Amino acid sequence: MLNVFIEQLKELYGPYVEKTVQLLCTIIQDHPNDDVKEEACKCLPNLISAIKISNQPVAIQLARHFMSTLVTTIEREFDTDIMIVELETLKSVIE
Repeated sequence: MLNVFIEQLKELYGPYVEKTVQLLCTIIQDHPNDDVKEEACKCLPNLISAIKISNQPVAIQLARHFMSTLVTTIEREFDTDIMIVELETLKSVIE
């Protein structure tokens, strides 16, 4: 549901990006439920798109932060399905 809000609001979601990033990165790293992790991963590229229009340097900084978080998480992950989702998200962030 959060991903839909981010996708629809685009740059209007900008004021909420910082708090959302903190929450999503925590979920991706520590949440025990793989479905919740998967949905959190899907939000990351849309967050970059939401902030990219109004603040390009912050978008680049977010992309670096997301890449670092995803690489660290992938190294500790045991479930191959969630690893695939994280790798696909990493690809989307890079693009």
